[in-house]
Amino acid sequence: MFGVFFINHPDLRRILTDYGFEGHPFRKDFPLSGYTECRYDDELKRVVIEPLEMTQEFRKFDLQSSWEQFPNFRPEALPVQEIPLPQTNEKQEQKK
Repeated sequence: MFGVFFINHPDLRRILTDYGFEGHPFRKDFPLSGYTECRYDDELKRVVIEPLEMTQEFRKFDLQSSWEQFPNFRPEALPVQEIPLPQTNEKQEQKK
């Protein structure tokens, strides 16, 4: 792995990963933080492997349109200005 070869080693995959590791760390569906946390516990005097708990902050989802917060830009709030169309020569001749 990474250009480092060990002579007569039966399984080079386990050199850089834990023995209980399942999966493949280079796949896109594998999370960056992994699934478990490995740490040394001073009270127990041993290595402890625990499932990783990722907390996420509370999110408030507003399902309305993002433009609803700007009432001045709603279609009914915009002023409507009518522009008269220029009359063609035929209409001007009919009026004469």
